[in-house]
Amino acid sequence: MHASAASDVYNRLAPEAAAAGGGEGAPTPMTWRLLEDGRPLDGFLRAMVVRTPAGLTPEALHTGVSAVVARHDVLRLRAEQAGDGTTTLYVRGRDAVDVPARIRRIDVGGLTDDEIDSLVWHERECTAGELDLRAGVAFTVTWLDAGPSARGRLLW
Repeated sequence: MHASAASDVYNRLAPEAAAAGGGEGAPTPMTWRLLEDGRPLDGFLRAMVVRTPAGLTPEALHTGVSAVVARHDVLRLRAEQAGDGTTTLYVRGRDAVDVPARIRRIDVGGLTDDEIDSLVWHERECTAGELDLRAGVAFTVTWLDAGPSARGRLLW
């Protein structure tokens, strides 16, 4: 099936899963392409780094990440592979992900920007190895906390 056909299937099925907060879900066009080509989903990573505000607390971060996870089904995916090699994606319920367990905090207070940049690249590589859709791990968040008076970074 081509990516455009996968998109049609996604647009037809995704609202049903979203309305229920979980259930069988259609792959996004990008995920469909990986499945169609027989490539593994584990370790597939699209990540970005954003600046966090000074004084960000763990509680505020957990609340924000939890809201995003509840809204975006792809962050709650779990994959099951049948004996014939076909993969079915399931969207878990809105509260199914243990968000605090997916957030790693690293104290970068006192490090230079270059040192933090190097650490971001290292963490990005580590993150790719932690993703496992069969176990329901579709994302991780790394918070590079620069302390209460400096802006940090968030790798997601």
